[in-house]
Amino acid sequence: MNPVIKHSLVALAAFGAMTALAMASVSAAGPGRGGGKFFERLDSNGDGGIERSEAEVAWARAFDRMDSNGDGYISQEETDSIRQRWRDRRQQRAERSGRQSPERGGERNGQAFAKNDSDGDGRISREEFYASRAERLSAMDADGDGIVTRDEMGARRRGRGPAPK
Repeated sequence: MNPVIKHSLVALAAFGAMTALAMASVSAAGPGRGGGKFFERLDSNGDGGIERSEAEVAWARAFDRMDSNGDGYISQEETDSIRQRWRDRRQQRAERSGRQSPERGGERNGQAFAKNDSDGDGRISREEFYASRAERLSAMDADGDGIVTRDEMGARRRGRGPAPK
């Protein structure tokens, strides 16, 4: 057999196998599923639900990353720095894909900071950070059982879940 044809057939077979695996993983998630890799990272015990104790592990990592100076608080400046990095990454991805990156943030960023700074002291403590995340987690828990399923997270992320409590 001609080597070029042989290599083409092997490449085509490999592409077909990768496509089949990708489709199988998408269909395994099922319709209406949400959260994707984010959900899997939070569901550390793999039982299909996120309990507060599992989420707190992720919250601790996030807080520690955001508290770049290690003083135990997240300042507006630290938040602005993180949001700028996110904007930069989003812009880079958009440029690589040839798409326009949507503008986000602005005044909403300051409002989010103020909402998380519940005591109004200009900084977010670990307790305030956890409390705001716990409120979001509770808002996703449609049946109130203390466990957020993939379906509940997906519904909330698509704006069809329960309203914040």
